[in-house]
Amino acid sequence: MGWNVRVQDGLETDEFDTLNPTYIAVISDEGRALGCSRMLPMSGRTMIGSNFSFLVDSKLDAVPGPAVESSRFCVDTAACAAAGFTGLNRATALLIAGMIDWAVVNGYATIATVTDIRIERLLRRMDVPFARLGQPQLVGATRAIAGTVPISKELADSIYPQDATRLADIVARAA
Repeated sequence: MGWNVRVQDGLETDEFDTLNPTYIAVISDEGRALGCSRMLPMSGRTMIGSNFSFLVDSKLDAVPGPAVESSRFCVDTAACAAAGFTGLNRATALLIAGMIDWAVVNGYATIATVTDIRIERLLRRMDVPFARLGQPQLVGATRAIAGTVPISKELADSIYPQDATRLADIVARAA
């Protein structure tokens, strides 16, 4: 997406990786990572509060809580194409549904994120409500926007592909 990130020894890392985030990943049947997102509770330091506060017109305290921040949302479109997924592909739907499902399972009410406005349009096409926290601004080569998504089991239900194994089902079987 044109973000300016630090890569060392082939890995993209930053100080938020030291705060014990959870990564949600979509893995192909062959074991290849197709997409991922980093989830970090907003009760502590976040990228929105530390690095992207200029994208937020109001106080982050107004975000309905408990809230979690999503960052590093990425889908490997080349790997998805090789797996036969096209358009709004299965990996994207699984990743977004999995993030919402994970948030439900962990008691969060809201996901907050900074993303490209193209992802905002994608969420609208998926009927995922996205509330802007401010106006889009250029960050590097990207028109970035901060926003929130209210979390519910019903929203995850509406996104999951019919034949998908749900994160909530995996957690329930493990309990």
